[in-house]
Amino acid sequence: MLYNRTPITSGDSFVRVSKPQVGDIVAMNTNHGTTHWAIAKKINSNGTVTLIEQNWKWTQSSATQCVVNRTVRSSSVRFFRLKSEANTTTVSLTVED
Repeated sequence: MLYNRTPITSGDSFVRVSKPQVGDIVAMNTNHGTTHWAIAKKINSNGTVTLIEQNWKWTQSSATQCVVNRTVRSSSVRFFRLKSEANTTTVSLTVED
């Protein structure tokens, strides 16, 4: 439904950003022609981002694998940030462990 598209909410919108921050929405393409969504938990100095996500698993050597705090390359995903029409500024979120 939102494959390669910017999500839009009533009165507010998500804008694509090139410099990720904690709390940004992360979008990544899957091998199944869909988009997987996550939240940026931590922006790492090595060019990766640690994610908060669910419903992400895969099979490897006949076993189901899943990861908590998965890390991906920032260059392999897209980042979006909420822009509030009422405030006209982007909204930052704080993510606590």
